[in-house]
Amino acid sequence: MKQFQPSDPSAADAARGPLWPAVMICLILLAGCAGASAPAARTSLAAESFCRWKSKPRSPVCIPAHLAGEQALQQAQALQGQPEKLTVYVLRNNWADPVLPAEVALEGRAAFPTLPRTMLRLSLPPGDHSISVHWASGSSSHRVAGQAGDVRVLRLTGWAFWSRVNFQLSELGIDRARELAAQSSLLADQSR
Repeated sequence: MKQFQPSDPSAADAARGPLWPAVMICLILLAGCAGASAPAARTSLAAESFCRWKSKPRSPVCIPAHLAGEQALQQAQALQGQPEKLTVYVLRNNWADPVLPAEVALEGRAAFPTLPRTMLRLSLPPGDHSISVHWASGSSSHRVAGQAGDVRVLRLTGWAFWSRVNFQLSELGIDRARELAAQSSLLADQSR
């Protein structure tokens, strides 16, 4: 049996068929996907913890927490208040947020650990309250005040550069807060 041996290169390309360029493009794209990092996990590694993955070295960072149920999450993402309480939402959703735990404390007592793309809902008595954030190398605080039925949204922003880490709380507009809340997991729904 005689094998096909083209005498010119264009006959060799024709012998490979019209799918050859498409196959090569697919292989190149798949090779690029193999090096991409996996999306951040929204689930926990253990029943009593909530984890996010840091990229270098690739490992989980976990905090003790229970994710709120789907109904509580939807209510929190709507950023609705309660008629007899001051409702404060703390959103930790920042593009440069380090995957490090930071604890949000209310009046210096109750502490709620957070990770990137998480949120807290605090139902407080009307009045003036101190909310602070604590991390391994520092802390900062913010005062929030409101009447019954008011809703306040605080954004917890953080950054890390080499060994320096900083977090701070700041007021956030309700429209931008709704966008960020839609991408966040509810870690605590605390009523006081």
